[in-house]
Amino acid sequence: MNTQKISILLLAAIMLFSCQKDEDVKPATNPRFSVAYVQNIDASGVEFAANVFEFGSEEILEYGFVFSKTPNPSIETSDVVKQSGKPETIFKLIADYGMRQGSEYFVAAFVRTNRSLVYSEQIKFTSKGSLGFIFDAISAPEEVYFGDTITVSGRNFSRISSNYRVQVMGANAQILDLSPTSFKIVLPPVFGFTEKQAEQGLFDFKIDISGKELLVEWPLNFRTAKFTTNTSKEFTWGESISISGSDLMSETVKVRYKNPEGNFFEIPIDFFSSNEIRFKPKAPIEEQSPTLEITVRGKKYLLENAFKLKGSEINPGQGFNIFSSDPFTIFGQNFNPDFTRLNKITSDTPGLNFEILESTSEKITLRVYQTDDFFLPRTLALFSNTFGVKSKNSVTVTFKDLSLPFLSLSDHIEDSEYVLGSATDGKKGYIVTTKKIVEFDPSTKTSSLVYTFPEQFQLYWYSFVVSSPNGKIYIGGDGNPLQSPSNVPYIFELDPISKQVTLLPSHPSNLVYITSAYSTEQYLYCDGGWLIESVNGYTEKPERWRYSMLERKWEKLISPSITYQGQISKLLGFRYKNQLYRFGYSPENFIPSLFRFDPQTEDWEKLAEFENLENLQASHVPVIGNKAYFQSNSVLAELNLDDYSVKMLNSENGRQALVNFPIVIGNTIFSTSFNRVYEADPAYFKFE
Repeated sequence: MNTQKISILLLAAIMLFSCQKDEDVKPATNPRFSVAYVQNIDASGVEFAANVFEFGSEEILEYGFVFSKTPNPSIETSDVVKQSGKPETIFKLIADYGMRQGSEYFVAAFVRTNRSLVYSEQIKFTSKGSLGFIFDAISAPEEVYFGDTITVSGRNFSRISSNYRVQVMGANAQILDLSPTSFKIVLPPVFGFTEKQAEQGLFDFKIDISGKELLVEWPLNFRTAKFTTNTSKEFTWGESISISGSDLMSETVKVRYKNPEGNFFEIPIDFFSSNEIRFKPKAPIEEQSPTLEITVRGKKYLLENAFKLKGSEINPGQGFNIFSSDPFTIFGQNFNPDFTRLNKITSDTPGLNFEILESTSEKITLRVYQTDDFFLPRTLALFSNTFGVKSKNSVTVTFKDLSLPFLSLSDHIEDSEYVLGSATDGKKGYIVTTKKIVEFDPSTKTSSLVYTFPEQFQLYWYSFVVSSPNGKIYIGGDGNPLQSPSNVPYIFELDPISKQVTLLPSHPSNLVYITSAYSTEQYLYCDGGWLIESVNGYTEKPERWRYSMLERKWEKLISPSITYQGQISKLLGFRYKNQLYRFGYSPENFIPSLFRFDPQTEDWEKLAEFENLENLQASHVPVIGNKAYFQSNSVLAELNLDDYSVKMLNSENGRQALVNFPIVIGNTIFSTSFNRVYEADPAYFKFE
């Protein structure tokens, strides 16, 4: 019983003690304050206010207002105006940044204690604008590149990322690490550069925060582009060429080829990135390892030996048998398909040029580029020579023209100068014009001036040039009618050894246009001619004259000349087996005939008639072996001097005939046209 009483008393004492303890401890209280309200609002900002009803029992560290465009603003997600310490019963703060005119915002008051953060209810208001942020500077690393981060410092920066719109050179930029006094800009992945950025390093920044816009020009030291060249690989014209490097990214990249003359040609770009630029060599590139100008971020970089191109190669086993004016197609690899003229062809004969007509990567079509001073051998070996890299294989070209250009005499004979004839001493050729005598040497392909006729003795019409078996060359013709009204022909003797030119005694006849001239060891013969009559004009006269080299005088012969009949140009003798021949017409029937001179009787013996030949051109008749060559109806004919058979040139070769005044030196026929010497090889004549 006693034990039970003691237990009850003890429990009662404990309960009494516990009640006394609860009455001594007061509970902690939070500050109580009113809903934030907008007291003043204008274009400079907003004055917020709130009333404190109870400060609470906790220590107050700071107080203020949070505001944003989205409901339920908070310190973590909103712009803030605040003060440290304990507020008055009414506290007011001005927000002068982060608000755009005409936009709706939510604002709430807050108090932060040492133990909690208490917000008021939010209210909504419409902003009339704000003074906004204050810009101080931009700080950046020593060198920057796309994607690097730079820092903008100042004050009154919004803490709400949606309030920001930042552009660098017109490109939108990402922002980071927002605070009232700074924020960071991530440079865009790429943006445009102008000459100002490339040369001065000044960049345009556009910063828009809550409607306040600031345009700033600020220097940045952008990294320079770096290039790596590799010429170990040779590229074909169709391959994509890669220029590697670092820091190559740019809004635009331009590649231009610089030729040796300093001219630039743009190359289309296929691809570029921060470490590679790719393109095909579609430019008139003349060198194997060309120089490029690459523009990256507005800055020009000159790359010498930027890459190496592969030379062209010719497929083996190709050959052509053509006329010199014919185009022909060579097959091979890596010809330039875009710039035809840059395909280069060279030959084993120096001085020749070729006209490239069209090209693909696997073939080129070309022909010989014929100029006034070129010569052309019968057979050529052609090589591709792009970039000066000679191909391993070659093409053999044989020309089947009757005559090919051999030597230019333009140093001595003008284009307008009229050629009267040619002759040879067996080793050299002599070209006679109205004004001069020019010598050419086939063995050395050289020419020289031998003699210039005095003006009063210059020859104009009705001329002849014949070689004599005595080694001399005789030149005759009518002079300038203004200098010699009588039209008496002048006749000269040329000594090829001494180069002396002598005027022979005047021809005693008053005939002009000597029909035929030929020579033996002792005499020069002049047959036929025309008499000028005031009534009938010109009358043909069959007179014959000879000039004695020993006695140096003229003598008229009794036998008549072969009648000319106006169909054969001047008949000059030609020699075969030490005998003198010439063409003419049979006096009895006027059929073209071959005659042989009898030095004893000084008459011409008819050997053969050629009824099928017409319009002979047989003034100069070259002889090689037992074959004599002349033209009938402008077609080359070959006469066998042993059996007098005649063959006409195959129609395939009829495109060209022997040009003027052919002579034979060695086994080659040389002829002239204006101031050029041509060469003909009878081995290539094809007769029916």
